[in-house]
Amino acid sequence: MLIPNKSMAFREITVKVCHDSFTLAGRAWGAGNADVKHRILAWPGWLDNCGSWDTLAPYFVEQGYLFVAMDPPGCGLSQHRPACGWYNDYEECIMMMQFADKLGWD
Repeated sequence: MLIPNKSMAFREITVKVCHDSFTLAGRAWGAGNADVKHRILAWPGWLDNCGSWDTLAPYFVEQGYLFVAMDPPGCGLSQHRPACGWYNDYEECIMMMQFADKLGWD
């Protein structure tokens, strides 16, 4: 079954992680934290950005979810690491948890 293209307004967000020394960007669809029971924190594929979720996010919002997608470090509008820095999944997992903490999610 094909999913028709659906669009919905989103909010651009930025969050400081790693002791407020690194900025991650993202998009949020749906109501704020207080108005939802379910939340989704989405992470795009390697070398991708949160725009990948523009079509799918509205379906979750219609079901009552708050949907937040993040740009990984060095992708989309998120900050890049220094030239000598590494991009690895382990550090990005920690950043995802910090991102959720800064959003006030438990």
